[in-house]
Amino acid sequence: MGHRKLQRIAGKNLQLKGPISRVVGRTRDLVQTLLLRTGVNQVLQTRVKHLVGKKQQMDVSERKIRFA
Repeated sequence: MGHRKLQRIAGKNLQLKGPISRVVGRTRDLVQTLLLRTGVNQVLQTRVKHLVGKKQQMDVSERKIRFA
C-alpha cells in the first residue's frame, strides 16, 4: 500500500518532503491517525507505535553517523 493511499484513508494530504525528522514525525502522526480510524486492536496499536518509535530512533542515529 503506497503512502498516498494511506494518506487518503487517514483523511490527510501530507507532503512527505523536507528534513527526515519532520518526515518521520509526519509519518508517525499518519500511523496514529490510521490506527484510530481503522480501529485496530490495542495490542497491535502498541506494537506499531513501538516500531514507529524505533524507526525514528534509528533515523536519528543514522544521521549522526552520516554527519559525524
